[in-house]
Amino acid sequence: MVLVRRLDDIVLSLCDFYDGGAIINTFYGDVWPTLDPSAKFDQIIDNMIPWYASFYASWEPAGAQKNWIVFL
Repeated sequence: MVLVRRLDDIVLSLCDFYDGGAIINTFYGDVWPTLDPSAKFDQIIDNMIPWYASFYASWEPAGAQKNWIVFL
């Protein structure tokens, strides 16, 4: 099962996540705290949303074909 979320919700959630300190594990480093909210959204849209779209697109055909692997 792939969780499907609206892209705008992903952007807001990632921004909150990074604002909460998760930038330590990203390439944003010391730059993130200096960005205004609009620039933060732009960074997420430019750098993270393509990954989410690619991930979804890669699983969509498997879902249509019912090629599921279940790990218990």
